Amino acid sequence: MTLRIVIADREATTRLALRMLLHEESGLLVVGQAGDSQELLDSVRETHPDLVLLDWDLPGPPVEALLSDLQVLNERPAVIVLGARQELRNQALAAGADDFVHQGHPPSHLLAAIRDIDGGQQA
Repeated sequence: MTLRIVIADREATTRLALRMLLHEESGLLVVGQAGDSQELLDSVRETHPDLVLLDWDLPGPPVEALLSDLQVLNERPAVIVLGARQELRNQALAAGADDFVHQGHPPSHLLAAIRDIDGGQQA
């Protein structure tokens, strides 16, 4: 089964790097990307992803509000929040994120979190 992913990050270079990382992994398919919250919501509604990789500092409303918007969708995707400060983890999880990955950690941490999400959806 292929896990369909939307990447939402304020930096185009980060979106590209994430896309390249995920492209190398079997079973993962990037179906959309967004540079702000409105683009993210539009992309999610259009592509119906299984997972969103969400930059904590995505331009637009606070991530907590964006997570709330995503939770009310008929086909709610799982969400992994990516943040530069580890102390944001609890806040992201309390707001409805499925996981949090610190942006300073190696890519293997993100891939492990994605595989955890993927395994939970297949069960």
